[in-house]
Amino acid sequence: MKRIELRPDLRTAGGEVNDILVDGRYAGTMTLVYREGGRLTGSVQLDRDVLRARDKRRVLEHVNDYVQSFVLAVGAASCEVFVTYSPFDQFIVMADEEDEELVGTWKDADDEPEWQEAEYELVLVGKKRNRLHYHVYDDRRRWIAEAHLRADDGKVTGSVRWRSLPDDDEIELVTELIVSDFDEDSVDEFLIDHRHEDELLETVELTHEEVPETKTSHGKKTGMRGEANFAAKLIRDDGDTLTYEIRSKADGNRTIGTATVDIRERRLTGFIDFRERRHADDAGAIAAVLMRELDKEKEYDGLNLSLMYRNRLIDEFIVENETVH
Repeated sequence: MKRIELRPDLRTAGGEVNDILVDGRYAGTMTLVYREGGRLTGSVQLDRDVLRARDKRRVLEHVNDYVQSFVLAVGAASCEVFVTYSPFDQFIVMADEEDEELVGTWKDADDEPEWQEAEYELVLVGKKRNRLHYHVYDDRRRWIAEAHLRADDGKVTGSVRWRSLPDDDEIELVTELIVSDFDEDSVDEFLIDHRHEDELLETVELTHEEVPETKTSHGKKTGMRGEANFAAKLIRDDGDTLTYEIRSKADGNRTIGTATVDIRERRLTGFIDFRERRHADDAGAIAAVLMRELDKEKEYDGLNLSLMYRNRLIDEFIVENETVH
């Protein structure tokens, strides 16, 4: 059975915005606003290009249960939430963060897009001794593959399992991204199988001389400093939502961001709002420190984090509970 989750993007005293995830994959957005006079209004937008029709019913049941609990929590006298199930026709594209102003512009989904190479992100979701478990996401935050690797005596072996059939360029880009996550001075050889379902697509074997000096420009990995460099302090407890202050010793023990975590479900969701974008590169270490603090509050299965900078989503980080136990 597929896992359905609501991942908070924004919460205020008057409402909230949540991403709807199905097995960790974005499937839509729910917006709820609580107005004066005890009225709850909102909308649920489901992306038909992503969410299959056979999963729609269960998603709506999950959303309906959440809305009903929200009504009871705020004591709303009336509730009106609109649901749409269709491809996204339009969206607002914001200017690059380097621009002095952020300018919203409309862009039609039917416009001819400029061709560009795909970008992939490698996220470490599990580590036990010399075994590593990665997820690979594309530029639409879709989970496209996972890798199980083992590092022994200067040799990395393992496999990448693709969720859909990749082409040769995709195999090459993900291989380079994996290679870039290891210290070239400590690894002499890579042996990686690429598989789709039960089929072996390709076996990639690289020696030290063949390993690229730098990672591909179309991929990015989650780098990290040591966990000892960071600290998480609980500064607010709203019952189902906890807020932590994140500090960095390397930055003079100053606050580098705040983490807000929803603890209602066994799989926790939340976001970290960073004061500087560069600190998102240390999401792995920060998440590990944060999870140790969450261990003091309740038992849980894992943590899904959205990494934010200036109220904009810049990355995702998914951690299994075993990574810090």
